[in-house]
This record gives sequence, structure tokens and C-alpha cells, in this order.
Amino acid sequence: MHCITEYLNRARYILRSEGAISLLRRLFPYLFSQIFSWEEYYVRQHFVAELNEADFLPKVKDFTFKLITSNEMADDWAKRTGFDFRNQILHARQRLDAGAIAFCIFIQNHLVHIGWVGLNQKSKNSINPQPYEVNFSEHQGCVGVGETVPEYRGEGLMAYTWVHMNNYMKQQGITMLISIVATDNVAVYKAHSRFPSIKICAKARHIKFLWWQYWKETPLPEGFKPPMVK
Repeated sequence: MHCITEYLNRARYILRSEGAISLLRRLFPYLFSQIFSWEEYYVRQHFVAELNEADFLPKVKDFTFKLITSNEMADDWAKRTGFDFRNQILHARQRLDAGAIAFCIFIQNHLVHIGWVGLNQKSKNSINPQPYEVNFSEHQGCVGVGETVPEYRGEGLMAYTWVHMNNYMKQQGITMLISIVATDNVAVYKAHSRFPSIKICAKARHIKFLWWQYWKETPLPEGFKPPMVK
């Protein structure tokens, strides 16, 4: 029942923020992907850099950045603001229970951007179930499933969140964050082109049919950049 409620909350959010057509465009591919999917990704390595937060401030004003590390913290934030961002983000509760960390930006108490970091296998699986390798014993982690509400896309929120992820890496002694991003995700590659510390190391193919899946990574040359950011 709780799972059904999550999906209904997510559908209501998309319907309100993006409209019925967008909901239908998302719904049918999502349902089909539960049976079969064929995706290509770039595998990226995120290293610590010396970044000045002031150089990456979003265009929007009066925003609040919040690091949320547990459902208890999310409960408290929801009581304080009157808005529970977990009703907006599918699987948010499960990710927090698994140990994933939510990097959030709020405007007028409403979530406008979120990114996730995982520092163990359980949290990694909750963020990205694709079978790419992260060596958690060597202080590596993963980052993924970032999302910006349509109204605030192009305002620099993703880049600003990465500054906080970079600082979190320094504080926690994380040597590298690994992510996968679909090869056609132009917004992500343009945003992260501002960070020389983010490097693309491989191109991956993922095929899934029901419970069977195939994953293959092909190394890319040093300094590779996607065609859309050259």
C-alpha cells in the first residue's frame, strides 16, 4: 500500500507541475522499461576540487540549501515547512532508509532541485540499480538521480549543488564519486562542463529484460568530452 501511495503522489506532482501530456509521456515509457530497456550511459568520475561557492551561485534568489541524511530529518523538515519533499520524489524514503544522502534546494519551502549521494552498496542500489562498480572500501561513493523542477531549469541549481557535494567529499574523506548519465542528457553535461574535476572515463551499454540484465563498459580516451559540449 505504501508503494502505491508513493507512485500516486509522484503522479499527482507531475500532473500539477508539468500537465497531463507530460505525465502520459513519462508513464508509458516507464511501464515499458519495467519489462525491457536498452540504455547508453557515460560513466563519470568526480574528484575533489578547490571551488569558490560564490562563483556558482544560482540565478534565483531566496533559496535554501539543505542536506538531509535520514527520514527522521526529513520528517522534522516537513513539520517545519509544511511540505514533504518525499511526496515529490519517487523512492525518496527508501533511499534515505538505505543511507543515501539528499542534497536539496528549496524555494519558499518547496523542493526545486535534488541530487543523491550513496556511500555503501545498499544506498547505491537505491540510487542506480545498474551494475556499475563503486569501490566503497576505498572511500568511493556514487552520485545520481538529480532532478530540477521544470520552472527552475537553467538557473544553475545543479552546478551549485555539485559545489556542496564537492565540499562534502572533502569533509568525509571521499576520494571519488562515480555516476552514470544517459549519453543524450545535454543539461547535465553542459552544467558539469564547468568542473574540470569531473571526468568521463567510459561509455556503457545496459540492456535489461525482466530480471536479466547486461552491462558493458568501453573505456574512453583521457579528456573525452560529449559532442554537445565541445
